Amino acid sequence: MKKRIILTIIIGFILTIIINNIIPKKEEYFLPLGDLLAMGYTFNNLKGYSYNDYIKDNHNYHYLDGYTNEFETTTSLLLKLENNYQEKTENLSLVQSIAKSSLITINIGMKEFSYTKDISSGEIASTYDSSVILL
Repeated sequence: MKKRIILTIIIGFILTIIINNIIPKKEEYFLPLGDLLAMGYTFNNLKGYSYNDYIKDNHNYHYLDGYTNEFETTTSLLLKLENNYQEKTENLSLVQSIAKSSLITINIGMKEFSYTKDISSGEIASTYDSSVILL
């Protein structure tokens, strides 16, 4: 009786390993969208380790690069979505990349809500894109 139980457990274990290796695993894709902050820059224009770098280094995603741009704004990203933009280095358009991705990170607006200093008056003024509406 004990031999049957042990044999059943061993056969079940072997079958589990075989089935796990035969069934293809779904590939997961990661798409970062955004501006300088998504690329790892701070408001002081210092390049650092971004959250996208963390995900790329610590998780098993295929990285779809090419849709982060230092001059990206909310308006330009929306236009890219409407026009189904395709980066020259990528095989997929932006809409296809979004459909294929399991994980999408979006960081946009660093340029639109950045602060500039008026040298003549010494005052700090906020600059923003007038097409962005705050809710």
